[in-house]
Amino acid sequence: MYRSVICCVLFVCALVAVALSVPVAAVTLNPQNNHYYEVVVLDTAIVWEQAHQAAQQRSYGGLRGHLATVATPAEQQWLQANLDAMGGAALDVVFLGGHQDRSAPDYSEPSGGWMWVTDEPWTDGYGWSQPPYDTEPNNSGGNEDVLCAIRNRGWAWNDVPGDWPYRGYVVEYESSDTTPPSTPSVMDDGNTTANLASLHAAWASVDSESGIAEYQYAIGPTEDDAGSGYIVGWTCSGTETEATETGLQLLIGQAYYWYVKARNGEGLWSGVGASDGILAVGPPRPLGEAKLLADNEPIALEANCVTYAAADFFYVEEDSRAMGIRVEKAGHGLAVGMRADVAGTMNTNTARERSILAASAVQNGECTIAPVGMTNMSLGGEDWRVDGTKGQKGVSGAMGLNNVGLLVRVWGTFLKLDETTFTVDDGSGPVTCTMLPPVRTPGPTWRAVAVTAVVSVSSLSPSLFAPLLLVRELTATHTLDSEMVYIPAGSFLMGNNGNERWSYDDELPQHSVYLSDYWIGKYEVTRGEYRKFIDAGGYSNPAYWSSAGWDWKVSKSRTEPLYWAATQTWAAGRTFTQTESHPVVGVTYYEAEAYCAWAGGHLPTEAQWEKAARWTGSYPNVYPWGNVWDNEKCNNMYDNSPAGGGSYGCQTAPAGSYPLGASPYGLQDMAGNVWEWCRDWYSFSFYSVSPSEDPQGPTSGGVRALRGASWKNYGLDSFERCADRGVDGITSSSRADRGFRIAR
Repeated sequence: MYRSVICCVLFVCALVAVALSVPVAAVTLNPQNNHYYEVVVLDTAIVWEQAHQAAQQRSYGGLRGHLATVATPAEQQWLQANLDAMGGAALDVVFLGGHQDRSAPDYSEPSGGWMWVTDEPWTDGYGWSQPPYDTEPNNSGGNEDVLCAIRNRGWAWNDVPGDWPYRGYVVEYESSDTTPPSTPSVMDDGNTTANLASLHAAWASVDSESGIAEYQYAIGPTEDDAGSGYIVGWTCSGTETEATETGLQLLIGQAYYWYVKARNGEGLWSGVGASDGILAVGPPRPLGEAKLLADNEPIALEANCVTYAAADFFYVEEDSRAMGIRVEKAGHGLAVGMRADVAGTMNTNTARERSILAASAVQNGECTIAPVGMTNMSLGGEDWRVDGTKGQKGVSGAMGLNNVGLLVRVWGTFLKLDETTFTVDDGSGPVTCTMLPPVRTPGPTWRAVAVTAVVSVSSLSPSLFAPLLLVRELTATHTLDSEMVYIPAGSFLMGNNGNERWSYDDELPQHSVYLSDYWIGKYEVTRGEYRKFIDAGGYSNPAYWSSAGWDWKVSKSRTEPLYWAATQTWAAGRTFTQTESHPVVGVTYYEAEAYCAWAGGHLPTEAQWEKAARWTGSYPNVYPWGNVWDNEKCNNMYDNSPAGGGSYGCQTAPAGSYPLGASPYGLQDMAGNVWEWCRDWYSFSFYSVSPSEDPQGPTSGGVRALRGASWKNYGLDSFERCADRGVDGITSSSRADRGFRIAR
């Protein structure tokens, strides 16, 4: 609130330049307020406004000057006692830093509107003239609106016009900045560090008056500066706003904090700011090691692939697809297909699933991981627990290496439980699945699905756990439900009773078998259906293949079945064209198995195939259509149907070309056309030890079972019998008379 009394700045600067000061006495300290004072004696007289401007341009010891203010009686008394010695003895009048503001709300003549140049509070009643000069301020000369002190009045105050010139003024030197800098905000590099030898931090503080002159920092193990225990003692960084300390020996599991304080240009120190801490977690580890750590132990992961992402958690997986894990982190901002660096501490939730409570999770590139194809009974894994506090509690009844956290693909029949929950049964037992939008909503007619999901764990009781699939993708398989035949649960007679025209020992004894309900393809899988598998990348995605099947495919560089070309010649002079309705042939067991996995099903067991082929509800037919052989009801060497090329046609027929040969359940081509792969290992004597409920065949073997005979069989009616069992099903063999149908 300074008022220009005389003239413009240019004019003032000109006069100040010529009114040179003459040093008379040293700057003097007032010990009462720790301010310094100086009397400036000029060669040429100047007016008050010029003195005011000149005083502001003076400095001493880094302190800024201004016309002296006399805001307290003690300051008045000190000046009166010291002005002469400071050089005032050579002057009659000196300017002080008071003036009258005519625009002030309390302005009145002669005593209203007075103020100091520093905006300190103005107090009347001291400093004005004593008798016989006790009429001040009196505005006697008119416009008496600046303050001076007169030596012959004992340096009492006097108001004079602003345009009266004098040769002296009193300068007061003090810090104009009485406010310390703001407490620094301190930012270390994230919440965790894998580097145990180095720490970095940055900080910021503000001092708008005298600026920041210096920062100091220290590093310690407590949230607030404890005054001791530093791993890096207080260190000056000058005006630098970041620092890196190297050569440290950080302890894994210990959090470290940066402490920073700032000093301004007037020497005032800020409070101490502290960072929010950075946890030393050590170098990244593989997930197998992570799952073996106890709860609360620090862990760091590097560049693992995000396979599932929800709002408050996500899953990551190693590129080897050997291990996955859940990471808890609200607002993580990651998405499927990103690589993530994760740091935090290990945790075990109430379902005994190991997870990481992440302090930090940041993107580190991109990735693609294909799901691992699994049966339901393989989900979860063994109880991989080292002791009572470590490891992964496996899923009860599960088999194989722990795979909780892995991205998997399962297939099977679909049963909706509610809007977000359903089960999938692949024949080895149902697994519960849960999904969140925007996963595709199941259709009301869905019976078979393919599910891509991450394996989690649900708690059924304090001691019993079950796999839970967190669904990422859900699709109905392409095979239409209308082309599948439902086979109700119940018992049937399997094998040969010895009374058929043809009988082989591996068909004996005939025995009763109970089968749960299932679906089976009405037709053999056609070339058109199989083409969809090829076009969908079936030969490039290992998720659909067994490990043995994938190894075979890679070793053979197989990208399609043998005999895939439309035009084929399987006997001299017998060239024909395969249409999309012809059954696919030339498929190995591995290829048939992979297709079924992709389509959300599986190859039928021998028991499923035989019941669908012959059971009437009370007795088994010898042939699908009945008990009397008829060449014309299936595609064989002796039938005359043009669909199969006529007699000795040596070719397949489009699926369903022999409707009179349908089974009691309506299945087509269960005799002739192509031998069909079954899921079972073949065993000559299995019927004597076969389970009476849902037999799956032997647990191992050398060849797989085949059923149904083919176009290549002569019409001797032995191989076309429903009880006949093909014995040469080498899993890697590809033949023109072999195909398959799907079951669910």
